[in-house]
Amino acid sequence: MENLSKTGKEYKLGIAELHVLAHVGSLEKRKQYINISTGQCTEDAQGNLISYINGFDRKRKAIMFMAHYDVVHEEYNNYLDNLASVQNLMQFARNNRKYKEKNIIIVFTNKEEQGQQGARYLAPLILKGKYGNVSLVVNLELTAIGKVLCINSFGKKRDYNFGYVDVVIPYSDAHALDELGVPAICIGTLDEENINMYRNNPSLKEWIKYGMALDRNGPALWNLCHQKEDNEYNKDDMEYFVKYTLPKFLKL
Repeated sequence: MENLSKTGKEYKLGIAELHVLAHVGSLEKRKQYINISTGQCTEDAQGNLISYINGFDRKRKAIMFMAHYDVVHEEYNNYLDNLASVQNLMQFARNNRKYKEKNIIIVFTNKEEQGQQGARYLAPLILKGKYGNVSLVVNLELTAIGKVLCINSFGKKRDYNFGYVDVVIPYSDAHALDELGVPAICIGTLDEENINMYRNNPSLKEWIKYGMALDRNGPALWNLCHQKEDNEYNKDDMEYFVKYTLPKFLKL
């Protein structure tokens, strides 16, 4: 498999890499693979992997991108939850090493599936300025399929200068950060079929708001999480997300 982190080529998704993330085995081996493929990361006490991909300058504002790399069932592919997001963030890191307007901090969190322990550990450190002047944390969930950008801003007004659909994404690291006072949003993608399922089911927002089980009439993709059927991805959609969607957040 070609090592994109060394060739420096613009985004050309190596689906083989996504398959490795899914089947590399233990959490420890996945962590090692992320570290090698993304560049040297710092590991904290909770197993979160942190990388300053374009250096660190305290005079610059900082934006943090986050995706959890732990999974519920090691034997499943876990593309939607959440290894496609990890893959997307790894490639986004490679593509933006020369970006100089802001510090870009990439974080792969651990223990999201165990009560967001990794994110909760990071929250007070972010607020105390350990990682610089972090203006926003952008958490990635469910980014394997679809070009429709979905954002959960937790009821807070933010000035986005691009199109998106306001949704209530199932519980994530961003929920924990928001609860603890960190400026955070959760983003994901859906295809047209699934976004229509969301729009046409007004009760779904209330189900998710109170942490209840997902309504079977909601987006079908969301119901694949933690299931052996979580084996779907769309290469073109993922390429689009990394090359065109994620960079929009650098301008906020």
